[in-house]
Amino acid sequence: MMFFTRSLCYTAVLASLSAGALAAPASAAVEAPLEGPAWQFGDAAFKAYNRKDYKGAEAQAAKALALRPDVTRLWLLRIYALQNMGRTKQALEMAEQAIAQGHRDPALSAARENLRASLAPKAATGKGDAVGGTMQSPAYKAGDSAYKAYAAGRYDEAERNARESLRLAPGNSGMRSLLIYSLERQDKVQAAADEADAALRLTPDDEAFQALRDRMHRRLAPAPAMAAWDAYRERDYTKAVGLARQAVRQAPDVQSYHYLLTGALLSEGQYAEADAAASDALSQDGEDALSLAMRGFARQKLNRPDDARKDLDKAVAQDWLSEPQLATVKRIASDTLRPVDTRRVRGPADEAPVVFCTSDSQDVLCNLLPAGSSLAGSGPGYEAAAQAYASMAKKDYDAAAKSAREALDAAPDNQAYRLLLVNALSLAGHKDEAREVYAPIATRTDVPPESLLDAAYSAQRLYDNKQASFWFSRAIDAADAGQIELEPQARQNVRQAVSDLDRTWGFVAALGYGTVGVMNSAFSPSLSARKTLQSSEEIYWRPPVIGNRDGSTFEVYARMNQALYDGTGGVTGLSTNQGVLGARWKPFSRQNFVFAVEKFIPAGSNSRTDWLLRAAWSEGEGGALRVDKSNWQYWQLYAEGDYFIDHPQTLGTAEARYGRSFRMDSINSNLVLTPYLGATAGFDSLLAQRFTMGVGPGVTARWWFREDKYHAPQSFIDLNVQYRVRIAGDDRSQGIFAGLYFSY
Repeated sequence: MMFFTRSLCYTAVLASLSAGALAAPASAAVEAPLEGPAWQFGDAAFKAYNRKDYKGAEAQAAKALALRPDVTRLWLLRIYALQNMGRTKQALEMAEQAIAQGHRDPALSAARENLRASLAPKAATGKGDAVGGTMQSPAYKAGDSAYKAYAAGRYDEAERNARESLRLAPGNSGMRSLLIYSLERQDKVQAAADEADAALRLTPDDEAFQALRDRMHRRLAPAPAMAAWDAYRERDYTKAVGLARQAVRQAPDVQSYHYLLTGALLSEGQYAEADAAASDALSQDGEDALSLAMRGFARQKLNRPDDARKDLDKAVAQDWLSEPQLATVKRIASDTLRPVDTRRVRGPADEAPVVFCTSDSQDVLCNLLPAGSSLAGSGPGYEAAAQAYASMAKKDYDAAAKSAREALDAAPDNQAYRLLLVNALSLAGHKDEAREVYAPIATRTDVPPESLLDAAYSAQRLYDNKQASFWFSRAIDAADAGQIELEPQARQNVRQAVSDLDRTWGFVAALGYGTVGVMNSAFSPSLSARKTLQSSEEIYWRPPVIGNRDGSTFEVYARMNQALYDGTGGVTGLSTNQGVLGARWKPFSRQNFVFAVEKFIPAGSNSRTDWLLRAAWSEGEGGALRVDKSNWQYWQLYAEGDYFIDHPQTLGTAEARYGRSFRMDSINSNLVLTPYLGATAGFDSLLAQRFTMGVGPGVTARWWFREDKYHAPQSFIDLNVQYRVRIAGDDRSQGIFAGLYFSY
């Protein structure tokens, strides 16, 4: 049973909930769906609520909760049923019980606050105003509408009503929480952070608001951190200090931001401030070896050698460091304690340990490198490595490989430089050389956490899929252990890479409904009669070694096509079964060109024997599931050309779509609804009118499933409906078109 096939909408908070998704709360992790007796009781409860049979709804919800107490929305249903029966005190007790058991849905918190207010409207005040008032007060009604709108996924409406309720009753902490959650769901993160700050000014000791504030500011921190890294690389240390301070203020628990701040201060020669910044970082983690090393360097410069040695000795003594990390810390300690060579004049930036960060579109991850020996102004290989990274950014991979080789020659034990060289050689097309450099680490299991992603991408580019999947998975483990940082979308991208690497076969099924053209214009059935329903089932396999080579794929497959309905009176059923054996090849890793050859084998008396050549190209954005945004831009371009050899026929299809995807969190966080405007063109050399073109609106609903800790969703069900208006050629592009797709 699919969750989108049995809608059980009701007028309160569960307005958008469907029976098959009873276990999907709006803000928590997705729960397992209800099954068996639990589903039956839950289904009966929601139906009773729709009938305004609140007593029956409460009784059935209680039975369902006895079997599945983890389902937040069942708690909400029971609370609202009790409230509608006038049993407000019991409803409040139920809300408090749900929260005590660990449910953190903001609708629960808001319901609890409003129930408290309705029982004792004068007890909770804010600057003299009633928090909630009676159930007939404007503040209560606005608040009630706010959390019902939130639960239904109408976050802008929830925000408006929450603000109105707070205007009338500013002391309602539950409503203020709901406002913050509503802003976050709309990606208004700065506004959510401002509201969290304002809430804490009203109630400074509220731990829930403290957690909300920290989370909002944590989401704001990557932007100044990435800008700080850019300034640091340009040696604009004053600018880097200011930006890094912003990042640290927003997310004081992220050590990478502290490294950037302390490193920039050291490079400016502001040793006292660097000491303070490193001490601040150590207040978060007193055994952070890199912060200890930087503070030790600062204290040595401040003429506090005993304190410096204590920090450096403690840094070197950290037994959790990997071998490369320990070597780096020992080198920094040695350079720091070495007597100053007064014959050489070097600036602060040349003497200080070097902060080195890797960045993507989400965040930065920073590490520390030694400044170098007493004979060099920079760490061994660092300048060459920096040049290699700069060349990589310009996509000059040959130059990057040359610089990376210089860096590795200067520091042969530096795995980061080795991986940099592997990636540069791979991207430059020198796969054999890349394999030689990669060989020493190909089977290592002790790759340091900060190098796991680089190692995984190196293995992927060299078609070592098993090892790449292993390292990607270990990177997820390292993120869970706090050894590296992965933002939600970056983590999703890593999980998607594991899913792609581990896939060796798949199954696809489709149902398509639409209009067909006519062979002879002398006999032209009406447009309404020319509707067909066709099905297709395919199983495919990716052979070892050649099946997936860094995004270039090769697959062999078998498919069965059928005509299930033909409005023109054509043949349908088993006699139309059409067998197909084929092979397809996507030769380019980064470009979506696909070429295929297919052998049509008759499986029914009304099917054909033929050979088909196919070529297709596609490009797009926004088709994948995102976890960092609730809505995002969607567009897709697709073109395909087909040619039958034995019975010559040429087919062509082109389609363009533009729209916006919305994650339907109120139903299921893996359900995406995409309204769009599409234009489609078709060509068939055998039809009376070969060309057709239509435009019109459409909507796609896609549910992703089959995921685990390491794998992003590997399967989906997709329902697409579009209405087109003919704008050129034959009228077969006119009307309603629909498709139901299943990919496993």
